[in-house]
Amino acid sequence: MVDEGRRTARVLRIEGGGLLVALDDGREGVVPWEEAALPEVNFAYALELVGQEVAVVPLGEGRWSRLRALDPLPLAAGDVRPGVVRHVEDRRLWVEVDGHLLDVPPKEAAWGYVPGTLRDLFSPGERVDVRVLRAEPPRVSVRQAILDPFGGRDKNVFAPGEEVFGYVTDVDFGTGELLVVFAPRVLGYVAVPDPPESGSSLVARVVAFREPTPLWDTVFTGEFVRWVRRREKRA
Repeated sequence: MVDEGRRTARVLRIEGGGLLVALDDGREGVVPWEEAALPEVNFAYALELVGQEVAVVPLGEGRWSRLRALDPLPLAAGDVRPGVVRHVEDRRLWVEVDGHLLDVPPKEAAWGYVPGTLRDLFSPGERVDVRVLRAEPPRVSVRQAILDPFGGRDKNVFAPGEEVFGYVTDVDFGTGELLVVFAPRVLGYVAVPDPPESGSSLVARVVAFREPTPLWDTVFTGEFVRWVRRREKRA
């Protein structure tokens, strides 16, 4: 006998009437658009769910609901809770936390200067921690769930020996060093043993300055101190 309660399903693709999902018992079903729990029904939001695992409950006749499976739990201000990024826009995140699908504004998504957009820092399906700022109506922050990487200062100070915060944008394949953007037109080269996914963030110590370039007014060699948010490379 099949238990037709709450189940885990992987979104396979978009169907005409909604999302085709594979249930954890091997069956397939359809989540109609009105039951898909999207911020709004559009192709971009739906496509971001493809490949993600979601909770669903049965509607009958092979149809399932993600909306009714969310079943929000109470949140308490100040708590740090695990969440899953469901949707990413240039300046907006949607994170599922304890059954709540919550909009994270840009100022609460990341620390400091972001080189690019939030799409460069987050991917749909990625796990993040959030701090609950308000329980009702719920409001959460990804940024405030992370220890202040500036150490209480307003911004980075670029001088030898100073610790500074930035985002990994690429790898110099000639040297193996990470290319890290610390502020507008400020680039650092930081060596680490195991390069992460771009969009990771770190704290480095300024060691020595290099010649500026047409794109970068300040360029320096940095010594790795610690990860702030390390993103593992996607398969």
